[in-house]
Amino acid sequence: MLKLEPANEHWHYLLSVALLSQGKLKEGLYEGEWRLEKYGSWPRATGLPLWEGQSDARLFVSYEQGVADELQWLPILSDLRRMGLSVLVEADARILPIIRRTFGCDFDYTAAPKSRDRSLVFSGHWVTHDYGCTHILPVGSLPFHFRREGNFEDFQPLRAKEFEMPERFSEDSFNVGLAWRSRASREGLYTRLGQWRELFDLPNVTIWNLQYDEEQLDILEAGVDIKQVSGLDTFDGLDDLGGFMSLLDLVISPTNAVSKLAGALGIPCSMLLHSDDHMRYGCVNGYGFPLLPSVRTYVKTAYDDDWNKLIAAVVEDVRVKSEARHKTD
Repeated sequence: MLKLEPANEHWHYLLSVALLSQGKLKEGLYEGEWRLEKYGSWPRATGLPLWEGQSDARLFVSYEQGVADELQWLPILSDLRRMGLSVLVEADARILPIIRRTFGCDFDYTAAPKSRDRSLVFSGHWVTHDYGCTHILPVGSLPFHFRREGNFEDFQPLRAKEFEMPERFSEDSFNVGLAWRSRASREGLYTRLGQWRELFDLPNVTIWNLQYDEEQLDILEAGVDIKQVSGLDTFDGLDDLGGFMSLLDLVISPTNAVSKLAGALGIPCSMLLHSDDHMRYGCVNGYGFPLLPSVRTYVKTAYDDDWNKLIAAVVEDVRVKSEARHKTD
């Protein structure tokens, strides 16, 4: 189709997905830059040219897509810091404290607009007028500029806040944080809490609730003993959530803000993906997530496959890790 429509951004996006699914990161990330044409909103309303590596730029790193996507890209800001560039970072307000803690006064920061219709809330004039920015870089383009050769070993995690150990938290137990779905409850894309009962049956393992979005009904229906952290807002309080997760031995979550936050902070995480996300990110079942080395992926390879086989593999991994931990104690 590209031969017939070489400027069609949708065909370039599909090619990007195909290349990434084959592990061809350089080629896939290059084709992925066509998304900037697809959404028709770049280089935003700023009028700024896209950054192409200029060392003398005053750079505006702009928010893109959702907070989960943003979290998987933000650790690469460490490369911009090494370049010594003057940078204004725009990010979801919920994770700005994490970014500030990590990069300090090396960058300037601003909260992203909440509305998805950014033309209504963002003119971009202040980016050039107040901050003197000369170029724009959508945050999703960071991997293309700095990781397209597959050099993920130079990963610098974001810094979690110090979090007071909650009541009933025992360091003698193997502590696991669990989220079982995203906000959407589309059948087949996410697990159900009741499918995780074998995880709750493991000895010397304590399961903590990391789920957001009216999860109490799920807990009542599943009838499991999942621990709660009093006062922890798992949706808006992402800084506190990251601090709590840093106390855990493992996080289990689908591909959502919970798993991406764990990975961005360098916290061990088992992430369950359906086949579409597997292809988008070039993940291989049982192996790492390229952008976030502390994340191990479990991929449901077809939409109508059952999650139970992958859940059993995750539970077995927890059992082995817990037993190994208690043997050494």
